Amino acid sequence: MKCPKCGVQMSMIREIEQTSRREKGIKVYYRCTLCNYKVLTEEVHLDFSNGTIKIMVKPAPKASFIK
Repeated sequence: MKCPKCGVQMSMIREIEQTSRREKGIKVYYRCTLCNYKVLTEEVHLDFSNGTIKIMVKPAPKASFIK
């Protein structure tokens, strides 16, 4: 994917965050290596409770830009 601002090839980044002891969130986005412009592509939420894993995948709406 090319950056809509400067036209440079963007890198795919996966960022994991622990929201609580039993939950984790993963954000997948593209980031421009030149101007740091970001485009969010999807969010994944993992819930570890009662010995099970619940996975919720939420695609980002179109034009979900992170500034």
